[in-house]
Amino acid sequence: MFEKLENIYLDYLRYALLLFATLALIFTLFNLVFASIKISESPDFKEVKGPAWSELRYEILGIKSSSTDKKQVVQSNNKPEAIEGNEILDEKYFELLNLMLSIFGPEGMIKSSEFEEFFSPIFYSNYLSDISIIQRTNFKEDLTVFIQDLIQDQRVVRLGDKDLKINLLKDALVVYKSNFLKEQYKIETANDYILREALANNEEGSSQILFSFYSLGAFVLILMYLLILKVEKNLRDIPKAVESIK
Repeated sequence: MFEKLENIYLDYLRYALLLFATLALIFTLFNLVFASIKISESPDFKEVKGPAWSELRYEILGIKSSSTDKKQVVQSNNKPEAIEGNEILDEKYFELLNLMLSIFGPEGMIKSSEFEEFFSPIFYSNYLSDISIIQRTNFKEDLTVFIQDLIQDQRVVRLGDKDLKINLLKDALVVYKSNFLKEQYKIETANDYILREALANNEEGSSQILFSFYSLGAFVLILMYLLILKVEKNLRDIPKAVESIK
């Protein structure tokens, strides 16, 4: 009777172990898949977009304070700090300069020279010094589009006073940079959060892989125990088989 009861318990134990082994294997496979996804995810950093001329048009066209311009000229005469790369000699400087000089037309050579003296390589280097190294390409590309839209604006085209055009360009440079820096701060804050989230996901994925190995080890141990139970049951059945033959 006890032997029969023991066999029943062993049979149920085998079924239970087989169920646990199956669940452990399924958990291992799913865990490995999700862990691999988390580890392979790279942070999707945002890029700073410069303000469009249409966003700042009315603000810039309403600025006519010569004191602000003089202040900017004084600041631009400071010796620029050393910055990565040779910002003074890059092609974008000459492209921006020629683009802004085109606002004066062929008859405005004197005012063109005056503005060219203001927008010097030293000013350009200082102008970029506050912009993050990784954002400078976007800054310069968006600034080019911004200036293109500015000089094509009909209200700007109708300005006859060359001094007003000089002040307008100076104001546009100041306001554009100010708005870009605000956006840069917002994006860099968001990117810091994205980076922390990505690192947390990678760490969580690594932990999941570790747990997957644990569950895989449990699966192997359960299979080994099932094998032992199977062998033991077969050994118990051998005497019965022998007796039945006799």
